Amino acid sequence: MSVSEPIPQEDFRAAVEPTVRVLTQLADIAQNAPIEFGHLPAAGSIAMADIEAESQQFDGMSDWKEALTDTHSLGNISLFAASDFVRSYAALFDRERPPVFGHLVLSRPAMEACVTSMWLNDPSIEPIERIQRGLSERLYSALELQRMGQTREKGKEVEAQILEVAKSYGWAIEGRKVGGVRRPWIPPS
Repeated sequence: MSVSEPIPQEDFRAAVEPTVRVLTQLADIAQNAPIEFGHLPAAGSIAMADIEAESQQFDGMSDWKEALTDTHSLGNISLFAASDFVRSYAALFDRERPPVFGHLVLSRPAMEACVTSMWLNDPSIEPIERIQRGLSERLYSALELQRMGQTREKGKEVEAQILEVAKSYGWAIEGRKVGGVRRPWIPPS
């Protein structure tokens, strides 16, 4: 076979099969772990310590009663989305005709969801910063709702709630920053 001849599709599928299998397994592990562990953090884990801090240190500080629990949920939703994008990406190569461009559309949201999940679930941050990050993620969502016509009013309502929560913690909101914390952003490449 010369360089100019295309690779037979069955040869291509055989060559990418190990990658497809690993990506699918990775997605399965990420999506099944919460179910396997009953959707609860392990005793002694950082997440459990956050939940304890939520009830002991942060109770009554704002109208956002379960700020840490909700931030964990946002991180888990982002992880689920990332694994779903990865699974979809892999599935495209498990077909008779592999994609030419379609996989590229899934690459960016997979990376963004991974970065967001890692940022929200970062085990090295203190509970107060996790609350800031969760509020920043909610602000991002509210501003995205405002960009869409039918959800603009709901987005403004959520943004007003976020402003009140930020104020109760003594944080200013400047643009997309909550007390100087901004959701990670992957610039266009």
